[in-house]
Amino acid sequence: MADVMVSVRFSEEEGRKLNEIATLTKRSRSFFIKQAVKEKLEDLETYYLGEAALQEWVAEGKEEYSIEDLDKMIENGFLKDV
Repeated sequence: MADVMVSVRFSEEEGRKLNEIATLTKRSRSFFIKQAVKEKLEDLETYYLGEAALQEWVAEGKEEYSIEDLDKMIENGFLKDV
């Protein structure tokens, strides 16, 4: 698969920070931009896949639990074998 070129504009402060970290680490600005985009895309993919799974769960009529509910279940030993 061929690489895709993208143009991005940064604020003066963002550009300064990017230049500083690139100079400090002796890595290219592109390295840090690609790394940041890759990590953000992975986070977004995880979020949206989780959101889709939750919507499917709810659509099937299955019960939802809050974090507080799950904490109580764990404290009461309901989830110790999971």
